[in-house]
Amino acid sequence: MMRLLMVALVSCSVAAQPAPPPFAATIAEFSEPSGFFDTDNLISNERTFLHVTGPMKRQGVTGGLYIGVGPDQNFSYIAQIRPAIAFLVDIRRDNLLGHLMFRALFEMARTRTEYLCLWLARTCPAREIESIEKLVEAIDKAPAPRERFDAAATAVRERVLTYGVDLSKDDLQVIRRIHERFASAGLNLKFETHGRRQQDYYPRLRELILGRDAGGQYASYLASDERYQTVRKMQAAGRIIPVVGNLAGPQALRRIAVYAKANQLTLSAFYASNVEQYLFRSRGDFGRFAGNLLALPHTPGTVIIRSCFGLYARGLAPEGSYSAQLLQPVEELIAAQARGKISGFEDLVRLSEVGR
Repeated sequence: MMRLLMVALVSCSVAAQPAPPPFAATIAEFSEPSGFFDTDNLISNERTFLHVTGPMKRQGVTGGLYIGVGPDQNFSYIAQIRPAIAFLVDIRRDNLLGHLMFRALFEMARTRTEYLCLWLARTCPAREIESIEKLVEAIDKAPAPRERFDAAATAVRERVLTYGVDLSKDDLQVIRRIHERFASAGLNLKFETHGRRQQDYYPRLRELILGRDAGGQYASYLASDERYQTVRKMQAAGRIIPVVGNLAGPQALRRIAVYAKANQLTLSAFYASNVEQYLFRSRGDFGRFAGNLLALPHTPGTVIIRSCFGLYARGLAPEGSYSAQLLQPVEELIAAQARGKISGFEDLVRLSEVGR
């Protein structure tokens, strides 16, 4: 731990934007034991996840430190916010392994077309396609021979092994399995849960890639080459770091806080999805999460991005949607928790601003 902090302090002294901490060592030293969550965690179930991008832009949420949970929806927030460093903290080790796959894909793919072809193991079109609509259409029609997946999976494995992360044979098999799920389902891949009935309103990968902001504009990280290249450069520089951690845990967020303070970084945005809803199910977990938030360097402009579904989203979700995306200043959350104003997830929903 001390070695990481010394590296951070030295890096801060020689550059305005701090160098990222050592990738593999940070994963090992910041991570907590893996836990269970009842979803496959391959893609998001939030149709409205891009609806907060407009409000965040208007509020000047940019730069600094970004923290998020879950898979690739984080990249769309990162593409807009352009943080110096991003930590992706999730209780599932599979999420970390999936993000190692994503880093490899970004590094190998110079363009969005190449990225989607490697990710979904499709034969690439003869030329780069600029329009996101036409690109998705072309990928839908592209052949998916088995040898294409084998070659892509082998290339990902070889690239991942260069990161120095301590990976078992089972870990490498999980990475291949995750990649194969994307390849077999393609753009029809759908969010899934374990032990719960599949819902019609769960989005498919195609819908998420073609996601729009509240103003109707395409806003995913694959919507433009500029957005894609922003994330690609961060991945190549090791500035997007996946960590296994419980948001209410004693280690992951606390060590990120120490790193941020040492590098004079303040939190710009914390994407929590609806994890807070689950924290209320274990006595004291939400309070511990609020304590972890307090430890992170923040400003009055720091926001938490949360999602709500079903009954929580009633009256907030756009017509035809089962989810709503919400924003709240972190300082408001911390203050409300200190005053005893938060006793359940419904209180967080009530105190939030709907992202529109």
